[in-house]
Amino acid sequence: MGEASVDVNLEKSFIMDASGEMVGWARQNGYGFIDLNVFANNLKNLPRDAMKETVSLQRKIITYVWDNFVEIAEDASVYLVAYGGASFPISELFKARDVTKKLKGVAQIIGKSQTPAQVTRVTGADDWFVKNGVVYVGVDSKDEALFGPRAGIGRIEQLSTTALRGPVVMQRCIPRLDELVKSGRPFGHNLA
Repeated sequence: MGEASVDVNLEKSFIMDASGEMVGWARQNGYGFIDLNVFANNLKNLPRDAMKETVSLQRKIITYVWDNFVEIAEDASVYLVAYGGASFPISELFKARDVTKKLKGVAQIIGKSQTPAQVTRVTGADDWFVKNGVVYVGVDSKDEALFGPRAGIGRIEQLSTTALRGPVVMQRCIPRLDELVKSGRPFGHNLA
């Protein structure tokens, strides 16, 4: 009788924890971190009432974590790193709180079939977000609506000319993110 086997491409696996390497990087560098899952599934596929409820819960959770952990921390070197659909709750946090005084930068990791968050119509925060934001993309960043200068998302770093899934983009952006955090420069600026 034969033995059952499966050849799983890990980057396409639903059970892969894509944040594992990011958490390892934070630990290795002695950074404190909060790994927060905020129901990041595609909201567009939900019925309208369920979408509103999910957005409300996302805002409550990220605001609670901000108020009760980040805001009271003495260290002023706070960076937000969002993966895929988790980028949207960051925009909700910017609507709920003035986070610009505590934050040093925001990094979004965007893979195939994912879109970056935008901070618009929030007094002062939209300019801050563009100046201090970086978006690591594993897709063609020529889509002006998503990645153009008026998109309000910050500097784009395209990590591939072919479509990459989010976990691969996360793996590839860690060295760049490490260099950026250690430089102390705003995320929206190149390291030249």
